[in-house]
Amino acid sequence: MGVLSLFNPGKKVAIVTGAARGLGRQSAIALAEAGADVAICDLLVAQGERVAAEIEALGRRVLFAQADVTRSDQVDAFVQQVVDQLGKVDILVNNAGIPSQGRSLEDENDAFWRHILETNLSSAFYVFAQWCAT
Repeated sequence: MGVLSLFNPGKKVAIVTGAARGLGRQSAIALAEAGADVAICDLLVAQGERVAAEIEALGRRVLFAQADVTRSDQVDAFVQQVVDQLGKVDILVNNAGIPSQGRSLEDENDAFWRHILETNLSSAFYVFAQWCAT
């Protein structure tokens, strides 16, 4: 018995942000394997489309959208599209994020720091807030 079966994601709709590769991809595939329909977003179009095809091959409904989760207007549009096409969202995996790429933050400027905060923190708030509003 896998850990996902404990949460019974079957027949539910999930959103996974940053799902074109890495942990986001793995989360999206795992949810689909467990029976959930999955909506994914990422800035990486070709990789996102490949993940969507993998999910579709598992027999699940899937929606991929290129969306910048640091922009609340794009998040709002994405979540609305998910609701319109897949129905009520039951599961949210706020995965989108970027590393500091090994660069010392003390050597970076405000723009770099704000980009990290927007991607790793604000985006989680935007997606969660829009999810709650649906």
